[in-house]
Amino acid sequence: MRVTNRMLAITVERNMSANLQRMSRLHDQLSSGKTAARPSDGAVIATRSMAVAATLSRNQQFDKNINDALSWMQTTDLALADITGALHRIRETVLYAANDAHTIDERTALAEEVDQLINFMLETANSEYNGRHVFAGFNTTKAPYSRDGDAFDFAGNNGRMVYEVSPFAKVDLNITGPAIFGENGTQLFEQLIEIRDAILSGDTDTLSNSTLSKMDDSISNILAQRTSLGAKINRLEAGQQRLQAEGYNLKDIRSKFEDIDYAQKITEFKMQENIYQASLATAAKIISPTLLQFLR
Repeated sequence: MRVTNRMLAITVERNMSANLQRMSRLHDQLSSGKTAARPSDGAVIATRSMAVAATLSRNQQFDKNINDALSWMQTTDLALADITGALHRIRETVLYAANDAHTIDERTALAEEVDQLINFMLETANSEYNGRHVFAGFNTTKAPYSRDGDAFDFAGNNGRMVYEVSPFAKVDLNITGPAIFGENGTQLFEQLIEIRDAILSGDTDTLSNSTLSKMDDSISNILAQRTSLGAKINRLEAGQQRLQAEGYNLKDIRSKFEDIDYAQKITEFKMQENIYQASLATAAKIISPTLLQFLR
């Protein structure tokens, strides 16, 4: 087949266009820092990038859930520690009131101290995290505990709040009032009122080993709840560390197939620029004679 000047010119033009496109793509990569500046530049890379981004977004939500759960549990644990401290103080008062002869003024002072500790426990039972009452079950917007004289009321419920903390794990983050203060939510408070009244009246029979046994049962129950809570906190902290490690790994993977090697791309761009300049020079040699022939 006879190769005409026009065919040569078309071939040169096509090669120049391809060289220019390669230069343009390298320029885009250098400008964006990415191997694919647009999804159309690399469908496989774009698909992988979106998959990694989706996993990172999901893990960020898990991390947020864990942070919220940890703060909730730590608030709960502090409240339980305060309640335990109050119970220990009441227990000491019971021992003191039961083993010694006291005047009415002394018994009144001891009973008043117990009553103040009961009020402290009630306030602590209404502890909040981020505007939500931690012992209220699902009814978190309203204080679960109230007192009217010697009568106590629990306005919460036994609702269990569950957070998703990984693709395969959920955690109960709350402890309800009945789990701490008895089945009806107020039993422990009622027992403490009986103790206060027994101290005031000097009723040593009520301030007996059975009373101490009940208090010890309550303290042991709270300790068990705190132990379980501590295990959950440790589990969540370990899970959070795994999520963070996975996040670093995913970002590194994404960087490897998304981000360019600048030194390599600059070298490629210079080479492509030289090729393009050479193609321009070649085109000038081929096209110029053709143009002169046309002018003649």
